[in-house]
Amino acid sequence: MVLSRNVDALTMAELASGRAIHPVVAVHLDWPGGAVRVHSNAGTLSWGGESWTGVGRFGSVSVPDEGGGLASQSAQLRLIGASDALDDYLDDPIRGRAAWIGWGLVTTRGGATLIGELNEMFAGYMDAMRDVVQAADGGLVRGVLLQAVGGPSQRARAQIHHTAEDQERAFPGDTAGRLVINAEAEGSKTTWPE
Repeated sequence: MVLSRNVDALTMAELASGRAIHPVVAVHLDWPGGAVRVHSNAGTLSWGGESWTGVGRFGSVSVPDEGGGLASQSAQLRLIGASDALDDYLDDPIRGRAAWIGWGLVTTRGGATLIGELNEMFAGYMDAMRDVVQAADGGLVRGVLLQAVGGPSQRARAQIHHTAEDQERAFPGDTAGRLVINAEAEGSKTTWPE
């Protein structure tokens, strides 16, 4: 098994032990009304001096493959069987607030006693949340879908356009902007002498 991210020594030792492994996924959301900490098993998991609540089969996480480059990556978090009590949270201003997803190993299947540490597999920012309905045994089930994005910030992805008019406004009388307007087109016509 090849792991491309840093994994703590206790988790690596457990992976190498040959014993059955029992994974857990944990999610931390910087919610406007207070931090949300949940995990994929049942019970309460303790890590980092905090308590993480188990959501079991009612939650699911989809994270992007690891990759390089500047393209933003997105993760999806789904909570199925969400009660009407979540309606009050659908309009919370979550965009741009931190989202973190980690994984680890626990001592028993579905348990909450952590072996080692939680290891990061996604870090980014909450982007959008919406109410969803999906088919299930015996009818329809309500849920919430939250999208988180990682990668460069919006500012890093922005493009800058500077025109001759912009140059003239900033520096009255400067004609340099006028001279580069067609520079790209003229440059592509240039041929080298024989």
